[in-house]
Amino acid sequence: MLKLIKILPLLYLSFFVERTLGQDIENSQRVSIAFNTDCEETDSCDFTYLAMRTIDSFNELSGATRVSTGFKTRSNSALKDFAIVQFHRGCMYTTKNGEIEFLRRSYLGISNTAFFHPEWVVDSGPDNDPIYQSSLRGGMDDGFGFIYPRKENYFTVDPYLENPQRKMDFYMNNTDNEEITKLYVSDAPTAASVENKITVSLEFKTCIFKTDDIPTRISDDSGSLLEKALICLNWEHKWAPVNNKMTKMQELDPVCLRGVK
Repeated sequence: MLKLIKILPLLYLSFFVERTLGQDIENSQRVSIAFNTDCEETDSCDFTYLAMRTIDSFNELSGATRVSTGFKTRSNSALKDFAIVQFHRGCMYTTKNGEIEFLRRSYLGISNTAFFHPEWVVDSGPDNDPIYQSSLRGGMDDGFGFIYPRKENYFTVDPYLENPQRKMDFYMNNTDNEEITKLYVSDAPTAASVENKITVSLEFKTCIFKTDDIPTRISDDSGSLLEKALICLNWEHKWAPVNNKMTKMQELDPVCLRGVK
């Protein structure tokens, strides 16, 4: 059962403006940290905290939210014992001649899948390993288990920091580097667009799990895995073209909840 945890007050960073393709993009950032306060009860005291940086980027024609999420353990050797699984619900769609058409993508290894999830499901695109940003080449070996770490592509520094103190590297190159006790993933979903009439309306739960509690393969009926999460941090990606102007929405679009009773 997912437990209530202590989350530090959100730190709101000031707006700044960057120049992108000749247009001004406004950005706002938010950082939150959740500590593993009930570790004895879940036998997870080697895991220290889960942290998230959320960045909104928008102008009159487009809008998007992206995140980087990291977790810390007491030692480098403990990194293998924990991993991130991300869940989402909602949809992405465009309107053409008054008709709604869902965007399509690869989901659980199945290409050309409609981006429509009215219920909570694991967010896993190219393959059906629920670990977020898992290795596409992480095959099984009868004698040694996974040949490559399932999260070999996790970053060892926050990918959205402007001036990281050390060169960006990957977990696969640091599985025995005692200086590395943090790992990060990032997500930058498709932006909403006024020109292309794209609406994005998604809610996310980015969660930390014990690796042993994460199955190596899942099906579409995957929301029940949430019950085994140690800690989750929530974020949203809700932008829509309204009256030919980009707007950040507060509620999940009813279009994305079709079929939900």
